[in-house]
Amino acid sequence: MGVLLPDDGYVRMQVGLADEAGKALDTREAGHGLSVRTVQRDKTFCAQQIVFADGVRVEVSGDVYSGDFAMEQCGPVKGMVEHILEYLLANKRPGNIEPAPNTLRSLDPCAVADKAVKSVAAFRGARASELDEHRCAWTEKAVVFFGWSDDFGKDPAPFSLAGRETVEREIGEGTCSVSGKHVANGPNDIETATIHVRNPDIAAALWPLLPKA
Repeated sequence: MGVLLPDDGYVRMQVGLADEAGKALDTREAGHGLSVRTVQRDKTFCAQQIVFADGVRVEVSGDVYSGDFAMEQCGPVKGMVEHILEYLLANKRPGNIEPAPNTLRSLDPCAVADKAVKSVAAFRGARASELDEHRCAWTEKAVVFFGWSDDFGKDPAPFSLAGRETVEREIGEGTCSVSGKHVANGPNDIETATIHVRNPDIAAALWPLLPKA
């Protein structure tokens, strides 16, 4: 989920299973075997994890993805965490929060997308640079990340690209965000592959390289 701001600013919020526990900056008990940990916090990024009694971790993060400004993200992240806790503590806890067997969350975007990015002439000589475990960049003009969406296809409406439901949004002058639907773990928990790029042709090359949706 993203929020467009003035001056080409873009704030991204993500919710999904955490691969790593991370070092807790602070921890609080939420009841019924649940706890909340802040694992990252700076001027433009915040991540908190809801930890279940069995060790499963759901992470909520917010970051200023583009734009030359600082905006504290722990307030919005905390609000989303509280909403999730309210859902869980109202006896609506999902019976199964294991990812689908063909999940994207365990894949390396640098390795998976490198061939697709370099199939476009403008990036043929570009080198992949890992931003984090879910994001990879080939210069600032081509960034691929695997994540989650709670509003995929609601606005704008999706279209079909290389056999995959796709949405495209303009996020800045000459730059667009192209997201392809992967698997739905629930009505508001849809895995997506997203590209921030000046040339959307990369999406048509990348989608066939992903696990079958």
